[in-house]
Formats: sequence, structure tokens, C-alpha cells
Amino acid sequence: MKNIIIKKPKNDSLESQLIVLYQAFSNIKSQEKVVFDFSQLDWIYPLVILPISAYIKENNSDFIWPKNENIKSYLKNIFFPLGTQTITDCHHENYIPITFLTQYNQNQKKHIDSSFSEIIYKATSSIKGSHEAIVYPIIELINNIFEHSKKDYGWVFAQVYPKKKFLDLCIVDTGRGLKSGYKEEQNIDITDMEAINKTLEGYSTKPSKERGYGVKTSKQIICKALNGSFVIISGNAALISNQTENNTINFPLFNWQGVILSYRIGFPSGPVDIYPFLG
Repeated sequence: MKNIIIKKPKNDSLESQLIVLYQAFSNIKSQEKVVFDFSQLDWIYPLVILPISAYIKENNSDFIWPKNENIKSYLKNIFFPLGTQTITDCHHENYIPITFLTQYNQNQKKHIDSSFSEIIYKATSSIKGSHEAIVYPIIELINNIFEHSKKDYGWVFAQVYPKKKFLDLCIVDTGRGLKSGYKEEQNIDITDMEAINKTLEGYSTKPSKERGYGVKTSKQIICKALNGSFVIISGNAALISNQTENNTINFPLFNWQGVILSYRIGFPSGPVDIYPFLG
């Protein structure tokens, strides 16, 4: 099998993680079995590790452990690569481990919501509105997996970095993707980038007139209410946003079958109000 070396990012920004993800998957053909080589890494973030976890599970691929014992131990603690489905595993003081979500396990999703809420409460309990603002997007974006992907499973992984005072979260599905959703439900032929833009404008893939505010509202809360950064990837296109910019990227050698959503938010320093952003 082909050996894919996962390179060290230049820094810990979401942009740098996205570059590492692109470099890894631009060398992989559709459904190709590969070996992901982590030997060079001394740390890794959710935007990189969760899509790789999903790919390993979906395509019976393999991996090489990092030489760094600390990151090797960390990866084992977060249940890399296959994740956990056990409710009691879905909680740690500073992270929700790689969790394999299934549509019909409502108790699993409720436990993730409560565990996530507890982690956030410990970090931001004194900030008015912060708890609701931080928890809302994860609930909406997890629900989005099952409403639109046409698969009954997906993955989630969240990590809080207390010293750096920010939270990273990633949600992944390997379903039909946004472009196929619009084609199958509304018979609209558009590109992957156009499909991302329509989703972020609030246009649902569903054939009814129902608006698809979940992803749009979550992005606004993350970027505007919480001054965070947001990434969405589907097919060969991506969009990375912050409070002031939306940057679109077309990947010539990359195609993700499904959707990758990731975001980063700092711990709020003052009151947060999400209601101006609710559709």
C-alpha cells in the first residue's frame, strides 16, 4: 500500500491544518487503501486526525504510529483510529474522543451534548451566554450529518486547549456530499463550491421550501458571536471563514466524499449573544 507521510503543520492555525490535510489526501485515489505515516508528528489537531480516522475505517487503510511517545499516547487515549461508540467513553476533562456516531443511538448523542456542555461550563462558567453559544453549533452540525448525508453514521471529535484558551471541533461524514444533495433532491447541477455557498446562504438540499439554517447559523455564531474560525469541505472545494473574511479554495487533486466541518473558538472574555444570528 502507498505510504502517505503526514507532515508537520507550519503552525497551529486552521489554515495550516487544512494545508496538511490537502497534502495528505491529494496523493490518494478514490477508495485507495493507504498507510498514513504519523512518525514525524509531535502534535495533531482535530481537522487533520478526524478525516484520516474516517478514511481508515471506510477504506480498510492502515497507519504508522508517531515516534513521539506523548502523541502516540494521546492518539490511543482519543480512540484513534476507529473511535468509540461507548457512551461512558465519550467524556474527558478536556476532550470528547473520536466518537463513531450512529443515527439511531439517541442516548449516545445526548451524552455527547451533556459531556460537551460540562467541558464548556468548566472553561467559561462566568461568561454570560457563552455556554449556549458554544454548545449550539455542535448540536446543529451533528444533526446535519443525519439530515443530509444519506448515511446513518458519522464522526465527531473535540479538544479543549486550556493553556491556549481555545476549542477545536471537527465533524465528518462520508455521505453523498453537498453537490449530490442538491442534484438528487432538487435536480440542480452545480459545482462543489457553489453547493457550499448555497448551504451557507441557508438553502436546504431538501426539495421542500424549508430553509437550511443549521450550517449557516452555526457559522455566524462561530465567526461573529464568538470571533472564531470555520472550515467546510465537500468534494473538491473548501471555504474557510473568520469574523471578517470568507476565503474559498478549489482543490485540484482532492475530493472528499461527504462533508468535513471544523471550527475553532477562543474562550469568550465578555458576554455573548447568539439571538441576532438565529434564523
